[in-house]
Amino acid sequence: GIKFLGIDAAHYQDFQFSDAPSPPFTGSEKRKFAPSPCLLSTHILEEVDAVCTRAVIIDRGRLVADCSPAELRARSPRHGAVTVGLPGVDADAAATKLREVKGVAGVEHADGALTVLPEAGCSIAVELAACIRDQSWEVAEFHVEQGHLDDVFRSITTAGGTT
Repeated sequence: GIKFLGIDAAHYQDFQFSDAPSPPFTGSEKRKFAPSPCLLSTHILEEVDAVCTRAVIIDRGRLVADCSPAELRARSPRHGAVTVGLPGVDADAAATKLREVKGVAGVEHADGALTVLPEAGCSIAVELAACIRDQSWEVAEFHVEQGHLDDVFRSITTAGGTT
């Protein structure tokens, strides 16, 4: 479809427009956009995260998001999820114990690690660390997910999807 975008850029001396650059920006290309406003039209979400301070998503002519990339990542179902590697600990027993932590929505097993998913709006990292410490489990990995823009983009732009 045809997209129309109106911008009042008259008061910007050095306004730049980029339409779906490819390949992804290099470090020097990112820096060239830094001093002046730029409108970037792209489907490469890593570029949005790397160079944008504001992200606007338009789906079927409707504005469905207008916020920072960090605010978009916070809408991801994996935002705040904690991946833990607990060598020598029975994964099923650990998952059962971790599900008891306040704010935990679920636990997934994958590649020898457990990913603990938070309930919406909950921060669980501190409570999980306390639970792990109380169990005296050895920790090989402890990583808090920031969320993924592609997950949010898909959920917002899928027919009927909103976040």
